[in-house]
Formats: sequence, C-alpha cells, structure tokens
Amino acid sequence: MIQGCLKRKLLAAASAGAIAIAGVLVSHFDG
Repeated sequence: MIQGCLKRKLLAAASAGAIAIAGVLVSHFDG
C-alpha cells in the first residue's frame, strides 16, 4: 500500500515537472 502511494506521488511529480518543462520550452520558443 505504501509503495502504491509513493508510486502515485512520483507519477504526479513527474507529470507536473514535465508539464512545467513543456510550458517553459513553449514560452521560450514563443519568444
């Protein structure tokens, strides 16, 4: 159960980080 919770937290953090990086890249290339 604890492992599942950790996995979910890691997935949420990874997806949030990917979204943040994508936003930074888009705004960077948008100029």
